[in-house]
Amino acid sequence: VLLIAVLPVTMARAQEPDQGEVLYQNHCTECHESVLHVRERTRVASLAELEAAVRRWSEYKQLGWTDSERNFVRDYLNQSFYGFFETSPPPPPEGATN
Repeated sequence: VLLIAVLPVTMARAQEPDQGEVLYQNHCTECHESVLHVRERTRVASLAELEAAVRRWSEYKQLGWTDSERNFVRDYLNQSFYGFFETSPPPPPEGATN
């Protein structure tokens, strides 16, 4: 019975556009087409660079986005076009001190 009650909510969420996609479509596509993100010589080579690019352009366009909104756009672009994996830095060598 619980599954039946949860299923419509889950289906509604799956049909709603991603917040990052909505922000991107409303504010970025006037200059950026999706081909920008899949071209062979893209300037973005890591998740950190993608995050920096989203921040730089949102500030340049004076969009007033919060960190959360920039992260939504970063995640949308990463999932849709780039596919970067976040990795943790390697642990320090044994016996190293900070």
